[in-house]
Amino acid sequence: MLGEVLDVFPSSSFRLRSFVDCTLGAAGHSCAIIQAHPELQTYIGLDVDPMAHEKAQSRIGDMLKSIPSCSNVNMKPHILLRNFKEIKQVIGQVEEKLLLSGVDGILMDLGMSSMQVPYFHSIGAAWIGYLGSFKVNEVDDPGRGFSMLNNGPLDMRMDPKGVDNALVENLIFSFLFLFDVCFTCHGQWQGILKAEDILNSWPPAEVGRILREYGEESNWYSLQIKIAKARLGGGFHSTSDLVDLIRGKSAGVKGGRQGWIKTAARVFQALRIAVNDELKTLENSLYSCFDCLSPGGRLAVISFHSLEDRIVKQTFLNIINNNIQITAEEEGGHGVEPRKFDDEPTTEKEAWIKQVVKGPSGIILTKRPITASAEEEKLNSRCRSAKLRVIQKL
Repeated sequence: MLGEVLDVFPSSSFRLRSFVDCTLGAAGHSCAIIQAHPELQTYIGLDVDPMAHEKAQSRIGDMLKSIPSCSNVNMKPHILLRNFKEIKQVIGQVEEKLLLSGVDGILMDLGMSSMQVPYFHSIGAAWIGYLGSFKVNEVDDPGRGFSMLNNGPLDMRMDPKGVDNALVENLIFSFLFLFDVCFTCHGQWQGILKAEDILNSWPPAEVGRILREYGEESNWYSLQIKIAKARLGGGFHSTSDLVDLIRGKSAGVKGGRQGWIKTAARVFQALRIAVNDELKTLENSLYSCFDCLSPGGRLAVISFHSLEDRIVKQTFLNIINNNIQITAEEEGGHGVEPRKFDDEPTTEKEAWIKQVVKGPSGIILTKRPITASAEEEKLNSRCRSAKLRVIQKL
């Protein structure tokens, strides 16, 4: 959705002096933004994938050298191997005054990187849904435990550098069971928790909840029962163990091979989200990004599956109402309602702004998300599920 992103940060009417790309990937969006805004003084690009970081650094560096319009001596590119959840710390380290003045534009593209995409074309749409906010480079590595078609350990940690000690893990999970600690609040164990731990140690009801809520799997209860029974036979220690169970569960189901692949995609997605506490990380990061904006600054987020989009939509609504972090449970499952709708575009609005939602802290410029055009869908089938939402700080 390159054209749509450029519309959100228009060179003709939006002064972009500072910009943060939270999900750098192959730097496609960043290169276009830098070229469109020669007034840009501070650029920050973040990515947790070393391969993406290296390629993006080279691509942006080459572009700055070769394109005259990008040779602004005041331009400060900072391309860092960091997670977007650390955006406040990163901005403070790069330019402390930006924490006070704020950043003019922030972009989060939660879709997979375009690098190595041909590898997935033969697998089908189920993979695209599974990947969600994940990098292709990491899924392609069997040793990380994300691949459904290549055997590997049931890890699925985005940051495998965390403590990797079986004794520590066993003590933690024994503590959780002994004191009946709420399993939905496991963010503090991020970096230690693996998919294997969930499948072999968590209460069956909690495993079922993960499959139902994070994987949106209709057969979650049947899978929950089969996973519990499999523990009696030694449990799960590799991705093949899990895939074999899913294939057995899906045998005879309408759809054949595609049937089990789609089920496996949803199960792997659910486990990956649970292991990395992705949805809570996304929610917290949205608040952090908004805090880092300057008055009039914009945060644009592209999501690729309903779980992410739901969080972006609800968090934006919470943010514009005094920027108070309120959970859906505290609001009876509905969150904060918008204060005011503006159905008629004003002359100050850009053409892409159709309907906005106003609050005391900000304006949601996309009451309904922007989706890819028919032309772009023909060129790139992956963008069919993409939804772009934009919020502006007052």
